[in-house]
Amino acid sequence: MAKRNQFKVDNIPRSFFAGLIFILVLTTLYVQSSPTPTRHKKNMPVTHILLVSFKKTATREAVLAVSKQMVALKDTCVDPQTGKPYILSAKGGKNNSPETNEKGMTHGFILEFKNEDDRNYFLQEDPSHKKFVEAIIPQNSDFLVLDFTEEVY
Repeated sequence: MAKRNQFKVDNIPRSFFAGLIFILVLTTLYVQSSPTPTRHKKNMPVTHILLVSFKKTATREAVLAVSKQMVALKDTCVDPQTGKPYILSAKGGKNNSPETNEKGMTHGFILEFKNEDDRNYFLQEDPSHKKFVEAIIPQNSDFLVLDFTEEVY
């Protein structure tokens, strides 16, 4: 019966192990430094989109007033602690898309908040936002809201 060669660690040069350890360390460092998918964090900016379908009976003046009030929320919504505005940006306008997928929405507005806490305060407590809601309810027939944090999929 032929004698089998047994695998022995002693037969492998030390330089092989050193090289293997070096490669493992580099791989570990690379994996740790590689960009990972963005995770949802409460301190990331939040974009708030409001799409509105104004009633056909809403006057041009009423639509203009409510639209201006929405964009002005950037200045009228203030942090109760600091007294300073907390909405980073506000913009809006009438739908002008050549596509026919607006689902009846006539106007769109976008607000950007520094984080979820600011957005949540805006939705749940801010007196200026509550006044806006009271003003728009009689003028709109439907609306759609969508909030997102950039690159969180």
